[in-house]
Amino acid sequence: MSRAVRPLGLRPLALALMLVLLSALSRPAGAAPVLGMNLAGISDWSTEQPFLDLMKTSRPWIGHLPGRWGGVEAETLQAEDHVDAGGHLLSLPEAVDRVGTLILTDQPEAAISLAGRYVLRHAGSGRIAVGGRGREVSRARGEIRFDYVPGPGAVEIDVTGIDPADPLRDITVVREDRLPHAAAGALFNPDWLARVSGLRLLRFMDWMETNGAEARRWSERPREGDQRWTEGVPAEVLARLSNEIGADPWVTLPHLAEDDYVRGFARLMRDTLDPRLRVHAEWSNELWNFGFEQARWAEAQARALWGDAATEDAWMQFAGLRAAQVADLWAETFGAQAGTRLVRVIGVQTDWPGLETAALEAPLAVARARGPRPRASMPMR
Repeated sequence: MSRAVRPLGLRPLALALMLVLLSALSRPAGAAPVLGMNLAGISDWSTEQPFLDLMKTSRPWIGHLPGRWGGVEAETLQAEDHVDAGGHLLSLPEAVDRVGTLILTDQPEAAISLAGRYVLRHAGSGRIAVGGRGREVSRARGEIRFDYVPGPGAVEIDVTGIDPADPLRDITVVREDRLPHAAAGALFNPDWLARVSGLRLLRFMDWMETNGAEARRWSERPREGDQRWTEGVPAEVLARLSNEIGADPWVTLPHLAEDDYVRGFARLMRDTLDPRLRVHAEWSNELWNFGFEQARWAEAQARALWGDAATEDAWMQFAGLRAAQVADLWAETFGAQAGTRLVRVIGVQTDWPGLETAALEAPLAVARARGPRPRASMPMR
């Protein structure tokens, strides 16, 4: 872990939350408006549909026992190595008659921009079919074309057999008229891009699945080659979207992220983000909210670190300590560019007056920093 840091230095960082909003108020009369917002999480039922390849929004694979829906959950498929860490289906359990996923679930009938002919393509060999709201119209080697009209239900994609010598892989689903875009390397649905192109700040908390995230090491991050991005969109994609529409990214790193994760993420943003943009870097999300695992984890860490000396607000003092350490790692990684390309953020709860003092001043952390310096900044359990 990084070295201990006096949380007193976090007061300017907390102001970043307000400065993001105040920047819009301080613009000259007649200037283009500035708007920032959270993007909704990625799921098969979301109406946003931001990607050209709808498999990136697909539901985890689930095994269906004969004569029923389900029966073998996604966690079991992965634990038994039928699905790899990237969400790719490798084999079928003997007990199931099919393994399936869903896309375009319960889309409103008014979402006419989603209607049309789609093309499912794959490499490898196996038996795969499209059903539900998807109506197959033609087949060719490695390809299924189907028509879709929005409404209740989902497009069902079922696999009933896989050649172990040449397993199914690289499954994509793209609307037929968008195939040239995908072939040219485009990632994003142009209809959706048109909706968000006026934004100048994108908070990626839900895209990153920050609340309760379990990733610790940089090697555990979401990858561009993952079958789906519903458990976290890769950092490369966050930077690419920000670059394409000219919006500052606001990223919220997992609460369990170790120092190598923070440095890796910061390096990627430093090296791939348009230098005219600024990354807003926050550690986790809503550490005051015990509805989220990160708040309960912070409380346990505070008790382990300070023992009987821990006060009632110790979890927020711990949050301030770790937020300061993470902020330091971002600044160290950006180096001389930090002043112009980096905004370090700590969140506070405006409806809980006084709680911010625990995070911003953190007397327990300050007292600990004055004592003998440990070899690591703090234990991570």
